[in-house]
Amino acid sequence: MHIALSRGNFIFLTREFLRPHLKVLISAWGRSFIPLAELHKYAVEGIYFAYTHFNFNFSYFVHTSMEKKEPRGLRNNNPLNIRHGMSQWQGTSPHKTDREFVCYMSKAYGYRAAWKILQTYHRRCEEQQEPFCLRSILMRWAPPTDGNDTEAYIRRVMLLSGVGGQQILPAPNSKDGYQRLCPILVAMTCVENGIKPEAVQVHYIQKGYQMAFPHVRFKN
Repeated sequence: MHIALSRGNFIFLTREFLRPHLKVLISAWGRSFIPLAELHKYAVEGIYFAYTHFNFNFSYFVHTSMEKKEPRGLRNNNPLNIRHGMSQWQGTSPHKTDREFVCYMSKAYGYRAAWKILQTYHRRCEEQQEPFCLRSILMRWAPPTDGNDTEAYIRRVMLLSGVGGQQILPAPNSKDGYQRLCPILVAMTCVENGIKPEAVQVHYIQKGYQMAFPHVRFKN
């Protein structure tokens, strides 16, 4: 796709993209005989020439620069930042690599894994005769033994979801599981990625639920 931009808008967007890269380049050289402003000018003029004469794909240029600013969990299609472990998750991406966190082919697979983990937490709570609630979930998800501020995490999720810390929750694979637990996953996505609730793509949470529990007829 070719985007029509005014010269002024093009120069502004290009300069904002180039600024950090040019500083790194100058730092690598150790010393530059060309002032940074002049280097900006030459680079912008060169890209603008390519844009106007060779149908330069600026949409890809801008998308690539902005993609780097997206939170790590969203780039990995892993909105809840599930770490590598013993589990062999469905839908892992063969093209993305992250030494710490799992990368999925889509966010739906990332949420599928999260629903499966919540189901495991529910089973462990039953085995240990412990209430399945927001606090028991997050004490496992972000335990203080891993250096997390778990209490702050719990308070934030309580605030965003409207769910009490000790409020008993249904099993994820029950008919009420999606309706009751979805707000918690939305809030956890916000905490993990530093985004607002309106930025969370809830349809992926629903799709992930359907993939995790295909036989459950749930309330939306």
